[in-house]
Amino acid sequence: QDIVAVMIAEQVKDYLLKGEVRNAVNMPPMAPEVYEQIKPFADLGKSMGSLLGQLGEGQLQSVEIHYYGDVRSMDTWVVTSSILEGLFTRGYSEGVNLVNAQNTAEKLGIKVNETKSSVEMDYKSSIGLAVETTSGSLSVFGTIFGKRDMRVVRFQEYGVEFVPEGFNLICGNQDRPGIIGDIGTVLGRKGINIAHMNWARKAQGGEAIVVLRTDDRIGAETLEEVEKIAGIEWAVEVEL
Repeated sequence: QDIVAVMIAEQVKDYLLKGEVRNAVNMPPMAPEVYEQIKPFADLGKSMGSLLGQLGEGQLQSVEIHYYGDVRSMDTWVVTSSILEGLFTRGYSEGVNLVNAQNTAEKLGIKVNETKSSVEMDYKSSIGLAVETTSGSLSVFGTIFGKRDMRVVRFQEYGVEFVPEGFNLICGNQDRPGIIGDIGTVLGRKGINIAHMNWARKAQGGEAIVVLRTDDRIGAETLEEVEKIAGIEWAVEVEL
């Protein structure tokens, strides 16, 4: 028993410190160098999943994951599991993690389809994620700049680029002069500093989207004030 306990402790230590997985029941073995190569994409996948998990309404029905470019040749098991872990971040009572995420999806009757393509889609490696719920569909597209710089480069039909981390205020709105200033005024009154802003629109004067990363949590009261701004159609706070 002492020997087994030491072996288990060493295996847990190796995973936490070096990312080396050995003798896991529901996870394939992975050498440290392989884990280091795939980890940025796993982190990106988890953030993309968490984004759609927090924005989506209704019961999750299906998940489509597309791997493009070089990432397709990697061990994408851990990326797919990370995406599902992110999707299940909220709304599920039992703890969902990297090891049980795919089994949880299967138990819940959620269809998970994974496809791979050698097409680079303007990026050397990229991931497309689309989910279908009982209330509609959502999609997001992401990539890695350099070695580990995560980016969302498309959300729904918008070519909007932002780093999927921290506190984010995402607003669907009409493209009109002054609307960004109105949002900034509300946040300024509440003492909430804007760290980064990204904006995209379908056409001049038409539908648009703005993503604001803030230093602090927005909160329900501030979110309600933002929703009252003329031209704001919806506003959601997500934490990534």
